Amino acid sequence: MYYIASIPVGMMWIWAVFLDIKDMKGKVGLLKEELQLVIKSNTSEKTKDIRVLLENLEGVSHGNLDVYKMRIREILNMLTDTTIEAGGDTDSLLQRNVDKTKAIQHSKDATQVKEIIYNEAVELSEMISDIPQQKNALAVNKVVDYLKGNFSEDISVDEIARMAGLSKAHLMREFKKNIGQTILQYQTKLRIEASQHLLIDQTVTETAYQVGYNNPNYFSTVFRKVTGFSPIEFQEKNRNTTL
Repeated sequence: MYYIASIPVGMMWIWAVFLDIKDMKGKVGLLKEELQLVIKSNTSEKTKDIRVLLENLEGVSHGNLDVYKMRIREILNMLTDTTIEAGGDTDSLLQRNVDKTKAIQHSKDATQVKEIIYNEAVELSEMISDIPQQKNALAVNKVVDYLKGNFSEDISVDEIARMAGLSKAHLMREFKKNIGQTILQYQTKLRIEASQHLLIDQTVTETAYQVGYNNPNYFSTVFRKVTGFSPIEFQEKNRNTTL
């Protein structure tokens, strides 16, 4: 009879433990989601928010260091995965994850564990913020290299943007910010610089076609606007200088 009577009590205790675990998992899940949003943000309070969330995570671990370490490893994996998805280098981030996991495992107290994951969260958050700028700079450099080798080609900005992997508006904005000129201005600069060398030995018409202008008269107009001389005046000036 005693055994039978104890069954409902045992079931109630198991159910209470189940609800407690479920509640803890729910809180941890929410903290992980909040932390993921924070590290992707660019708010001025980011570092403060990261520390508060990590302290809350320590709280739901109920002072159990092993449980806290387990939760922190989950957070570390989430941070690594988020940074990889943002475009970070996979190999270096995975190795970094291994190193931090070992450091967490060998830590003797929650404060040390918290500092490890806090510093890592802040650094990876900054890395995530920098990745778009790095990608933009690489795309702009790719366009610059392309134009240097193909400035005479009749290629539209839309085609250049597709080649760079950015939208037209985004590329134009980033190019102007990094180079100080629009794409067309930069292409014109390259064409006129090349034409100055060619005009020494070639006619204006030959030079115009060679640097990408189908209309010699238009080439002359652009040349004067950039250099302050017409192509003929430039040729005469250089002949006099050579003599």
